[in-house]
Amino acid sequence: MTKRMSIVERSFNEWLDVKETSHRNAFCRKIVCTQLLHPSRFTTTMKPILTVLALLPLAQAQCPSQGGAISWNGPCTYETILQSTGCALNTLAKSTEDLQEACDAAAFAFASVNSVSRNFDERFFNGEGPFNDNRDIDGPEAEMATDANRLYRIKDNVAPSRRILMPTYDSLLNYTYESYFGPGVKSKAFYDANATAREMVDDFPPYMANFNLTSSCKLKTMMCCFTDSRFGSDFEDNADVCAHDLEKSAFANNVRHGFGVYDSKAPTYCTAFKWDDDQSSASYQYRGNALFDISFGTLMRKGYVKNIPGAPLCSCIENMPIVTNAACRKLDVTNERYTLKYDGTKIAIVQDSVNVAFSDCGQDFKPYHYGTASKDATAEVDKRIVDSCPASKEKFLNDRFLVPGSSTKFDLPPASKWTQVAGRGISYYPTKILDLKVRDRDFRDLFIKSPNKIVYRHCQLCLESHRHIFYRRLTPLPDASTFNFLDLFMNNWFSKNNTLNVDFKLYSTYDDAVADRNAWSYCNYDDTGVGFPRDCGILEYTPCQWNSYVRSTCSKAEYSSHNHGFYVERGASA
Repeated sequence: MTKRMSIVERSFNEWLDVKETSHRNAFCRKIVCTQLLHPSRFTTTMKPILTVLALLPLAQAQCPSQGGAISWNGPCTYETILQSTGCALNTLAKSTEDLQEACDAAAFAFASVNSVSRNFDERFFNGEGPFNDNRDIDGPEAEMATDANRLYRIKDNVAPSRRILMPTYDSLLNYTYESYFGPGVKSKAFYDANATAREMVDDFPPYMANFNLTSSCKLKTMMCCFTDSRFGSDFEDNADVCAHDLEKSAFANNVRHGFGVYDSKAPTYCTAFKWDDDQSSASYQYRGNALFDISFGTLMRKGYVKNIPGAPLCSCIENMPIVTNAACRKLDVTNERYTLKYDGTKIAIVQDSVNVAFSDCGQDFKPYHYGTASKDATAEVDKRIVDSCPASKEKFLNDRFLVPGSSTKFDLPPASKWTQVAGRGISYYPTKILDLKVRDRDFRDLFIKSPNKIVYRHCQLCLESHRHIFYRRLTPLPDASTFNFLDLFMNNWFSKNNTLNVDFKLYSTYDDAVADRNAWSYCNYDDTGVGFPRDCGILEYTPCQWNSYVRSTCSKAEYSSHNHGFYVERGASA
C-alpha cells in the first residue's frame, strides 16, 4: 500500500496559523491528525501533535547512517525508536504509523501459530475444529501430541521468546472495507487510490471478529470459557454460567437476535487476561502472547476444550456470557531488546531477545484487577462477572421484559396420539397446494381410521379461546370428487356439507369433544381463501383467528393465526 505523507510534514505550519485553540481542534479533526497515535486515535485534542513535535528536535548524533544500526532495551514503539535513535521522524519514515508497522513486522503473526487458515483459527476460537472435537481416547491420530504438534513448538520456542501480534488476517480486508465503507466498496484498488480510505483502513485493521479491537474489547480483557476435557480427566469447575445475549457473538453462533439462560450447574472453566492502557506496557505489547496462553496454552496445560453453547470459546469479554468467576493469568517480560537497521531509504527492525513468563495471578480475575477499585470503575466488568447467577438471570430477563413462569402453548401435540397433516410457521408441515387431491386422499384415510373422527387445530399464538379447537365430524364424508376435506380446513371453510351442529361440532378440549359437552355455538362460512374456522367462536363472532395457505391472514400485534398445525387422532393401526 502506498505510504501517505506525514501529517507533521503537511500540516504543522498550517496548524500554527490557526490561533484559537477550539479552531485548532476543529482543524485537527479535519485533517485526521489523530492518525499519529496507533492504535488509539480519534481524540480531538492537540496533545498527540505536540508529543511528536517534542521528539523532533532531539540531537541526531546517534541516528544511524546509511548501513548503520542501533539497538535498545525495552519495547518497540515509535516513541522508543525516536528516543533511542535520536533521529528525527522524517529521517526514518513518513509517519509514526510507518515506525509502528516496522515494529509489528518484527513480531510473530498470530496467523502463523497454526499456519493453516483464518477459518481454522476462527473455528478453534468458536469452540469447533479438530482441537476441540478430537479426544485422545479416539486413537493415536487424535492424541494431543500429534494433533497439536506445532502448538507445542510455538509454546516452547515462540510464545516465551517473541512478541506475538493479535490475530489479523489479510483475507478479512474486504470484510473490513465493507463494514466501514458500505457494501458497494469491494475493490482494494479503491483504497490504494484514496488517501482518506487508506487512513481509515489503517484505523480498522482486519481483526478476527472475536478480538476486534476497533469495535469491542473496551474493557481491554480477553476471556476463554471451556466446558469439557479432551483427556477425559478431572475438570476444574470454577464458574457458573448465567446468561448470554446471543447477538453479541453472532459471528460465532450465526444467530442475529436471541438470548440464552443457562443451567448454572453445568461444569465450566473460565480464564481471563487484562492489558493496560499504556501502549508501551508489557501487558499491552504482549497481549497476543497472553491470548495464546489462555487459549492454546490452557488446551495444552489442562486439555480443556469446547465452548459454552451459543458463545465463542474465546473472545473479548464483552462478547462472552455472563459468568460468576474467571481464573486470572498474567505475564512478565524481561530482557527485551531490539535492533534497528537503516539503509538510507528504509528501516528494518529485529527483535534480538525477550523472555516472556506466564503465570497465574494468585487470585481470581476480579479480585486481582478490581479488588480495591471503586464501584464506578468496576461497573462494566460487574456486568460480565457477577456474584451469583439467580440475581443476574432475574435482571437479565427483567431487562428484556420477561417474567419467571412457564407456558405450554408451544408444546406440540404428542406424536403417539396425533398425526400431523398440515401446518405453517412454528408447526410447518410440507403441504403443496397442487397436491391437495393426493393429500386429501391420505387425510381421509387417516380420518376414517381415527376412533372419534376428530381433527385438531393447534394455533400457538391465536387468542386463548382459539389455541386449541377440536372438530368432530357427525355425518359421513361426501365423495372426494365433490368435497375436498383437507382444503376445507386449509383454505375454504364452506357451509356445503359442513354446517355446525349438523355435520360437525367444535370444542375447546379433547375431553369435551369425546364427551360431547360445551360445544361451540357460533359459526360462519363461505369466504373464498379463508380457511378454518373463519369467524366461529365459542359463543359469538370472533374474527381473525382463521388460517389460509393461499392468502395473508389478518394477524394483529396481540395474536397471529399464522403459526398452527392440523392433526388427526391416531387410530389403532395408524
